[in-house]
Amino acid sequence: MNVAGKYIRQARLRAKMTQAQLANALEAFDIHTDEKTIMRVEHGMEVVTDYDIKVLAQVLHVTTDELLGHPAFGR
Repeated sequence: MNVAGKYIRQARLRAKMTQAQLANALEAFDIHTDEKTIMRVEHGMEVVTDYDIKVLAQVLHVTTDELLGHPAFGR
């Protein structure tokens, strides 16, 4: 279980990326995943590491606080 999933999904949609596009973008950072895993992350069924959060924030052009649901971002 993870708390970041729904915020990752929101950021991905704002970035107008599909799950497959996000998975492909993560490859550049040696995060080897697929759209099924992205779906599991977004639904809170897959654990994400601190490194994953950092890279996801960079790829999605958001802050790590936003992906973690920091109150300043309207949880």
